[in-house]
Amino acid sequence: MPRYSEALAILYQENIFHFRGAPGLLRFIGSISPIQQQALHYIHISTVVTIDTVHHCCSAPPWPPEILPEWQEACKTLGSLSSLRSLRLDITVMYRCEAWINLVLKPVLEALRNLKVKVFEVELNVEMTEDLKRSLGDVDFAITSKKRPYNEQLYGTIDSLEMGRRPARTEEWGIWPRGIRHRSTIQETLDMLTVWR
Repeated sequence: MPRYSEALAILYQENIFHFRGAPGLLRFIGSISPIQQQALHYIHISTVVTIDTVHHCCSAPPWPPEILPEWQEACKTLGSLSSLRSLRLDITVMYRCEAWINLVLKPVLEALRNLKVKVFEVELNVEMTEDLKRSLGDVDFAITSKKRPYNEQLYGTIDSLEMGRRPARTEEWGIWPRGIRHRSTIQETLDMLTVWR
């Protein structure tokens, strides 16, 4: 019969742990012992970010999308995992206009700056703008862009994710075209993106 230390190595050191966003990671880490936490070697996180990631409501909305304070907490938690060898992130950016890409991605990617992992990769569904690349500077992770459709099986139906829940602030951001309803589903947003291009 295998001993606890042998089982620990098999379960935590050899498997890739997949999480849907910061909430899943934080709940999992909070449910295991510090010994188990330090045995984790491989983590993969898939998540969605929108304008609500940065300008979220006072109460945390259901995930997705990420909300920045929780994402930053998850990044600090990842930094405390000293045995982590591989961290792979798939970040889906849902946006209404290109200005949102910088606004949303900059704080999300900056939260990753202090992580030191041997294999550290971030895959985005959008191309990073030159402004964003300049403002981020050198980072210790590889960033790739790969167009991919929204994954309803992973994140839920597209209708369940709303962006721009705070109409009072949207005019202040100066990035909402005239005539667009402030509460729109992702499908409406995707339809509008086709029109804007």
